[in-house]
Amino acid sequence: MKEIKVIHKALTDEAALQNLDQLEENWGNKYSLVVRSCRNIWDNLAIFFKYPAEICTFIFITNAFEALHRQFRKVTESEFLFLTDDALKKMLFLYYRDL
Repeated sequence: MKEIKVIHKALTDEAALQNLDQLEENWGNKYSLVVRSCRNIWDNLAIFFKYPAEICTFIFITNAFEALHRQFRKVTESEFLFLTDDALKKMLFLYYRDL
């Protein structure tokens, strides 16, 4: 995770790509799917490097999907016991509806 964060915190897309190369060198054999995924969506990831660092930080911090997942984790990490997958889906749906 530290090396992935280094990629996202790079100041330029060239530096980030070098960090991705380093990640692949260090972890490519064990986590080839992660590296391949990053390379496949690189054009979308590199868009963030066109903005100043302050804006990129704001984008990462206020990511709506992360906020939603954080709320879902609160539900699933509580004391509830989900006997089936459908029970979990229903709980998440009801929680989402309340949000």
